[in-house]
Amino acid sequence: MSDAEVEAQALIDLEQSKNRFLGVHPDVEVPVVSRIRFIQTSEWAPVMAECLTEAGFPTAASGEGIPATPPDGQEVSWALAAYTCSAQYPLDPHLTRPLSEEQLRYIYQYLTQVSVDCMRDLGFDDVSTPPSMQNFIETYGQAGTWAPHYEAATQASPEVADAIAENCPQDPPGLFG
Repeated sequence: MSDAEVEAQALIDLEQSKNRFLGVHPDVEVPVVSRIRFIQTSEWAPVMAECLTEAGFPTAASGEGIPATPPDGQEVSWALAAYTCSAQYPLDPHLTRPLSEEQLRYIYQYLTQVSVDCMRDLGFDDVSTPPSMQNFIETYGQAGTWAPHYEAATQASPEVADAIAENCPQDPPGLFG
């Protein structure tokens, strides 16, 4: 990607993030946020945990994730802090640009042949039945997309969810080159 393409994708990503936030909190004023730097997927959890902690929401990274449950009564403030942190430390646009069909096929094969088995080996047997590969490709990134890691994070015990986050990567190796 050229520098101009990187900046264009970064603006698209920021606008999508803002729209998702406003979709849940339409009456909240979204601040203008300056980007500090792009981050890699592997940095996401520790960077977000540190940023949320600095924003007044003590958070610890665990594996590939952070707790996604805001403190009672502080849901809007926490969501705004999470939005702000994501805007300050967005994922590198090389990682967020639309994926090719070849990449989506690779993700599907990885999830169905490697990742789900890893989850089951760690005690999470409630993974839903995967859709067909074609359906997965057509719905990827949309609401309702088959997402076994999200299922594990929201349905498994905290111990099992943490073990999955640490041992069953969401992205297949070499996805982005």
